Amino acid sequence: HSLHHAPGAASDTFFLCLIGYWSQAIVSFGFALTLPKPWRGAWTKPIVLMLVLSSIFDGLAQGLDFVGQVNGGYMLFTIFHSSVTFFSCVIAIFVVGAKVSSVQWLGVALIVVGLLATAIPHPISAPSFSLGLLCSLIGSFFLAASYPFSERVFRLGQNEVDGPVHAETACALGALINSILFSIW
Repeated sequence: HSLHHAPGAASDTFFLCLIGYWSQAIVSFGFALTLPKPWRGAWTKPIVLMLVLSSIFDGLAQGLDFVGQVNGGYMLFTIFHSSVTFFSCVIAIFVVGAKVSSVQWLGVALIVVGLLATAIPHPISAPSFSLGLLCSLIGSFFLAASYPFSERVFRLGQNEVDGPVHAETACALGALINSILFSIW
């Protein structure tokens, strides 16, 4: 997984992502198959589309976050990964029509400011600050997008006669999508 047998991970292999998604797919399929009627629920085109979008956003986020960590360092990644909370709130407003109260926005702001404040006493040194920053922010945006799209899978299913799909089955299929994509990579 490292280049030239040197310590540290090679950011272009995404081997950790591959192992993570295959593990998630195997375990979640194993669990989902123990449920009665694991394939129950409405598998309409909009539901499948939301599941695929959520999965792809999650896969892109994991890849970009990995590159961000390797190139920007863990401190930079952690600081800018705090933006997931902010992005999730904004995206959820548009995707699922979420209502975010003033108190909730205050909580989001406190999280972001609190994590940014942890960097003030310590300068950030990184192999590639710009690349790490960019990948961490875009990865955070994609991860944030995966949550409301995932929620949309179940909200759409509530309006169908067959009801929502099993969360475990949706998780297994989402992990399988990324397992295949990272295997192809």
